[in-house]
Amino acid sequence: MRSLGGDGLVKHSAINRQPREIQGEPEKLLLEYARSEDPDLKREIASHYQGLVVHLAKGFLGRGEALEDLIQQGYIGLLKAIERFDPDRGVKFTTYATPTINGEIRRYFRDKGWDLHVPRGVKERQLRVKAAKEKLMGLGETDPSAAQIAEYLQEEQGDVEKALLARRAYNSYSLHSTLWDQENLQLMEVVGQDDDGYEQVMNCQDIAQAIRQLPEREQKIVQWRFFGDLTQKEVGERLGISQMHVSRLERRALKTMRKQMVA
Repeated sequence: MRSLGGDGLVKHSAINRQPREIQGEPEKLLLEYARSEDPDLKREIASHYQGLVVHLAKGFLGRGEALEDLIQQGYIGLLKAIERFDPDRGVKFTTYATPTINGEIRRYFRDKGWDLHVPRGVKERQLRVKAAKEKLMGLGETDPSAAQIAEYLQEEQGDVEKALLARRAYNSYSLHSTLWDQENLQLMEVVGQDDDGYEQVMNCQDIAQAIRQLPEREQKIVQWRFFGDLTQKEVGERLGISQMHVSRLERRALKTMRKQMVA
């Protein structure tokens, strides 16, 4: 097992080791860690229970993930169990740690199963929303609304709507896949395309911002010259300056704008 650094994960060499409750020293270490939260103690405790992690990780083989990765996730669960374990409750550590380790490995599969990245909190809410929807449908609601689900879960309707929308990120489809009801029509033929004017709108916004950063007189020169179609001579007459002066100010303004837009 590769070590993950200084967070308390340890190396292992006993892939076939079976889990067992080690009497004596580990229990003392757990008691001492509960009082001190010493990271060195946490690493030492983790080394005693590496066999438990390996054993539990093996139970998830055959799902397309390497044992090495499953063990790493299991160690994360083990460290969480060490941090949260209360020796005063009289429960064996292995009994307490097992569901935490299994839960971390299951979460790993759940995170890996989504085609698009979705925050974990949204994924967990999506599971609650899915269960609530099924429950409401069992009570007679043919297709419960987001408002009904939110009321049932006592959560904000907006959060429920986000969870329902997030479900679409679980699977993605190729643009070359055919539509369900029209085998001769590909998805790429009906999806939206880039708007040719989008880049132009963005450029206009950048230009407007750059103009606003210019001194007032240079703003007027740029606006009159390029948006009002006035000649340099006409601009000079409006400002009471020479055409040559307008030309110099125009060049300076354009140079300043270019620097701002590429910054």
